[in-house]
Amino acid sequence: MVSENKRLEQPYLNLGKKLKAVRVELKRSVSEVSGAVEIDNSTLEQIERGEQRPAEEILALLIS
Repeated sequence: MVSENKRLEQPYLNLGKKLKAVRVELKRSVSEVSGAVEIDNSTLEQIERGEQRPAEEILALLIS
């Protein structure tokens, strides 16, 4: 039940974890990546925690 509640609270957790893993693997800071895609640091952090889904344009930039 706890994991189900966590999933409901953070519906984009898997996406966020993957994006953060790639950022860390490439040795990029939150500031570098958020600046490159023109979003606030806090927005990128929310995306990486799975709390927010990025807009399609931002997701495309993050992937590239």
